[in-house]
Amino acid sequence: MCALGGLDRSNAWRSVQNRSVAYLGILWKPQTRLNGSKSIEQIVVDRVIQKSPAERAGVQVGDRVRSIDGLVIDGHADLSALICAKLPGATLALELQRGDKKLSLKIVLGERQIAAFKLRAMSESRSGSSAGDPR
Repeated sequence: MCALGGLDRSNAWRSVQNRSVAYLGILWKPQTRLNGSKSIEQIVVDRVIQKSPAERAGVQVGDRVRSIDGLVIDGHADLSALICAKLPGATLALELQRGDKKLSLKIVLGERQIAAFKLRAMSESRSGSSAGDPR
């Protein structure tokens, strides 16, 4: 589900239920790493959806998402919120870490109808899945 800033999920849902949502086309998994004594959650691309905006831009499995539009990603909630805040057709600047290389990609977001979004969320809540939503 979309979570926008400090809004609760039900308010975020109401804000998008009457429109299509932006679609990036990745599944991700959070990974925690230690930076000194601080735990940092990183987002690692687990799957790239075929024919998605992410695939067309060259995103690969194993890429680590560092930032979107210059905003550092501190976890899966940040990633979801930043994508949900965009409209289909918007361009975003995605910074990735691939091995030792930093990559900067420009991606034009696709469109996903909210009905499919809602059905997937309902399905995941029943199955208990916590995999990243393919945005």
